[in-house]
Amino acid sequence: MNAVALRLKPFRTIVMDLLAFAFGLGLALYSEWRAEELVWSLWLASLLVGGGTLFTMILHDAIWPEPIEDYGVPGPLFRVAKAVAMIVFFSIHFGMFHAIHAVFVWAFLPLAEEPSPQLVWAYLPSMLPFVLMLAFGERERLLHSVRHFEPMAPYANVVRMHLLIFFFAGAAFLDLSPLWIFIVVYVVYFFPLQSKVKGQEGVASESAEGAKVAATR
Repeated sequence: MNAVALRLKPFRTIVMDLLAFAFGLGLALYSEWRAEELVWSLWLASLLVGGGTLFTMILHDAIWPEPIEDYGVPGPLFRVAKAVAMIVFFSIHFGMFHAIHAVFVWAFLPLAEEPSPQLVWAYLPSMLPFVLMLAFGERERLLHSVRHFEPMAPYANVVRMHLLIFFFAGAAFLDLSPLWIFIVVYVVYFFPLQSKVKGQEGVASESAEGAKVAATR
């Protein structure tokens, strides 16, 4: 069983993340955001970035599929049917997670007295730059998930949002300053450590060695 360890991100990645961190924090403070705007922008980013990643991943798999063992590359009809089925499944599954989270977030940090479709158009322009900033912060992991078809990767933000809901509840109860909420959220999203599974390098090197041996035969 492989062990999971934490390691420091590459220096260049840390610098880019810090710039995104500073940009997002500056944007929130300049726009005089309340904690409500920040939290809902996180929810929107998770929905749009995660959903877009899933769609891109499915499209990538349909156009450049991996060969199936003993069957080779699947035919066009199979790929189209698989892509449609996965889009329907993740639209319901991924969307339902965010719908449930929206109910809890609204209970703690509502944007208005009553929910309304007009709120989308009222807040979307100001939240989009923040969404793009968070997408930039997730760039490496999301690109990796697209190339290697990891449909569970976009759910990482769902898990983080799920855990942050408990923090939001406590922050609302204690009436914490929005600045502290901003800092906690940014640290969670731009923490300069990343997980690494011990043993993967050994497996990769063994696979590469095996491929070299097979190529020489």
